[in-house]
Amino acid sequence: MQKSLEIFDKLKKVPAFVWVILIGLSYVFANYYALRWSYNELLVGMRDGFAASGVDAETLYEVLGQDFFAMLASPGVIVFYLVMSGLIGVIIFEIILHLVYRSLFLRRYTHSDPKSFKQTARVVYIAANAIIGLYSLLFFLVPEVYAFGVEFINFAVYTAALTFGYLIVSHTVIYPQFVAVAFKRLYTLYFVINGIFAVLSFITVVTGDNMLHIISGAIDVAVIAALAIVINATVYKKLLEREKNYIIPTPPPEDDEIYKGFGF
Repeated sequence: MQKSLEIFDKLKKVPAFVWVILIGLSYVFANYYALRWSYNELLVGMRDGFAASGVDAETLYEVLGQDFFAMLASPGVIVFYLVMSGLIGVIIFEIILHLVYRSLFLRRYTHSDPKSFKQTARVVYIAANAIIGLYSLLFFLVPEVYAFGVEFINFAVYTAALTFGYLIVSHTVIYPQFVAVAFKRLYTLYFVINGIFAVLSFITVVTGDNMLHIISGAIDVAVIAALAIVINATVYKKLLEREKNYIIPTPPPEDDEIYKGFGF
């Protein structure tokens, strides 16, 4: 852990805007397949919508003077879409990060050091996105494997990265007497939210007839439950020991009290 703390301390010298750019790039890398799929679905929906309203491709060509859907499928437009998606990803991440830090700070769990807290979170998030992005390359090799494991692999990677990030800030930003209570508050919310989404998703797929989706959904729920149990039994317990063993320093007596001991 000491080596990791030294590395993160050196990373503080990197300007914040560099991390923000890397967040956007890593977000697009991690979600490239999903973003492209969503964009293709959007084009199909637009084409169907125009057709339903009686506007076909030829009519659009006559009005615009070019093939509208070919223009939307051009590399320039796709790159613009990916850039905007990355920007939105950055904004959402930074908002969540700000709210998390503010919540901890207002409860007096942290020092007034938002820079260290946010820089650590950005680094582990970028690392997680890079790993997920590498896994997503499986789509081009074995798409069935990618589709089967994408949800629980993503959750496991993000959970591991965020847990490691918290352990870093527990030594640098979180007050020692609150390292366990702050962790429990954050991770209870984290697992509850992800658990609700996983259960709702499983309920949706279990009503269908695609057995692969049903098995994948069941594994998603099981992985979330298993990680919650494992982290509670390992990370949380160790943090609880640190918290209980921490002795709050007693401030030295004031000069008047010292003199009183001598009868003055």
